[in-house]
Amino acid sequence: IKVHAIGSDSIKQALDCFETIIKEGNNSLMHSIEHCEFPYKEDIKRIKEMNLNISIQPGYFYFDNKYQHSYKNFLTDEVMKRVLPVKTMYEMGINITTSSDSPVQEINPFLQIKGLVEYPVIEERLSLYQALRTYTVNASKSLKEDNLGLIKKGYKANFSIHNTDIFNSNIDILNLKAQATYINGKIINPLKESIFTLIKLFLKRSKKI
Repeated sequence: IKVHAIGSDSIKQALDCFETIIKEGNNSLMHSIEHCEFPYKEDIKRIKEMNLNISIQPGYFYFDNKYQHSYKNFLTDEVMKRVLPVKTMYEMGINITTSSDSPVQEINPFLQIKGLVEYPVIEERLSLYQALRTYTVNASKSLKEDNLGLIKKGYKANFSIHNTDIFNSNIDILNLKAQATYINGKIINPLKESIFTLIKLFLKRSKKI
């Protein structure tokens, strides 16, 4: 079960519901809170205790910090620290995954990673390695899949090849491009951008990959 919750009281209400659900035995999958902005300190502990996944969209913060400055203009420093205590939750062992909230933001994962490593509250920033894990290892944990998220013997060969070393400190993260993507060891060919491709997608029946 995934719940969208922004605001301290809405997160608290979501957690109350999850507590009831888990007590009734519905915990075979990892439940998730989307966005999860402004959690109370005591509710962060509840998230950990219930082993919930937190799905965040830090690209908003990168964009706002660079262009709009709405968070800094309307929030006090104290409240700003409570918006998204990413590092605090990460170091507590809470499973954090990252998403784009597309089509609100572009689907490019490196925008979200940029938002994590350049988060406006410096003490809550993640390292690049930690940020990458939110898209890989942590994503597989959120699905309770034990053969995804790593390049490792026995794991599914789902991976991408990029235009340069991701950990090259001389490049801007936003300039990283995936040159090839593999699912189950098979390369996925990109679709041509045209109106005919769009129509074809609408008419095509879905299938498992």
